[in-house]
Amino acid sequence: MRSGPRRNGIKKNIYRITRDFESDKALIHARFDGEKNVLVGKIEALEKMASSQAALIADLSTKSELAYEKVQDIANRAVTAARRESYITPVQHAGVAVKDDKQG
Repeated sequence: MRSGPRRNGIKKNIYRITRDFESDKALIHARFDGEKNVLVGKIEALEKMASSQAALIADLSTKSELAYEKVQDIANRAVTAARRESYITPVQHAGVAVKDDKQG
């Protein structure tokens, strides 16, 4: 009766293959979980960086707008001052008359 040892050998092989499969399956799950955790960490870091950069862009845009307004204000003052200087009437210095071209 050889069926007894043969069945015993088949059972051992089935047990060994099943054990190997479960071991490989656990290893694959552990590797997957590890890689997933690393990628989730990278995603979170990138999201924080994107949020930080968005805040920095908003701050720089505000500063740029303020600088532009200051430049416009300076330009307006310069134009206003130039207009005022062109309308100022000539002044006499120490008894010397200054000819005004408008009077002829």
